[in-house]
Amino acid sequence: DDDEFEEEEVPKALAYKVVGLPHLSMRLYIGKTYTLAELETRCGRRNKKRRAKLLKKLNDRSCFRPASIKDAVERKRCQKPQKDVPAWVKAPILESENGEVSRRRTIANNLARNILRKLDKESGKVTDMHVEMVLKVWGFVRNGQRKNVLPKGKEWVHSDTLGLNRSRDGRLVVTAASRQYKNVTKLFNRWLEDNWPAKLDEDFPFTSISVNYNYAAARHRDGNNKGPSLIRAFGKFTGGELRYWPRDDRSVKCVKKLKLKDSVKRNIRRRSFTFDGRKAHEVQAFKGQRFSLVFFTCGKYNNASAETQTLLDELGFQFPTTTELRKATEAV
Repeated sequence: DDDEFEEEEVPKALAYKVVGLPHLSMRLYIGKTYTLAELETRCGRRNKKRRAKLLKKLNDRSCFRPASIKDAVERKRCQKPQKDVPAWVKAPILESENGEVSRRRTIANNLARNILRKLDKESGKVTDMHVEMVLKVWGFVRNGQRKNVLPKGKEWVHSDTLGLNRSRDGRLVVTAASRQYKNVTKLFNRWLEDNWPAKLDEDFPFTSISVNYNYAAARHRDGNNKGPSLIRAFGKFTGGELRYWPRDDRSVKCVKKLKLKDSVKRNIRRRSFTFDGRKAHEVQAFKGQRFSLVFFTCGKYNNASAETQTLLDELGFQFPTTTELRKATEAV
């Protein structure tokens, strides 16, 4: 339900540096750079009058100046307040985790919308840089449900599922994250479409995306997948390769007992890799900031309702046919 700007109202930049107070009752800091999406969120996108005032102010160079979106996305969060300074100069108290996650997701969704709109206008393609920008803003939840991927000593990881997933009552549904933040899902799917691997069949099916941040998944086999997966890593990091056992026939029940000599290691930072997630795989240790997207088909996908399939199609997923899934599986 995004409100579209009139053509002449679309700002030219995706980020702005505050050089003077705009007097719009927005909590901004002079000298800091904000994404257009964050500015819209702070002023209230559904308030058309305030939004119109914001768009007008963005053209006022005494208040805002166009800036690099990279500076806005990577700016440091406020430090914790120091005890030896007066209260009036202390940094603001950060929101609760749930509130912060929702705020960041809203900003990421608006950022994705602005990027897609700009690329549509210019007939451009979604690049790795665009995906990384959105991932850096996205609010990740603490996921303790994926027990099989938890690194040793960890009780949760930052991992979200977009697209089709099985609900607690067994139904196949589109996740709340994809229903509420559609532009983020559309941008990730558009990235795959615009950067389709040369050797990958055009009808490669996928219904879901696993979005992961800064953890090295323990050796495991995926239990809720049907057919092959496609993985790609983003960010500035060293290490973090995918180790995969392509001949794993599950005859060895405990994945920890599999031999390293039977595995292959793939650098997925610069190139996508297609593999069978139902076979053992793990992520190597790394240093830095690492994100990954895993495109896959959810198990029992054919139980999804026609309405759910229509929504998946609108979001950019490629809902599989039996023939397409079998073909993709044989190619891995």
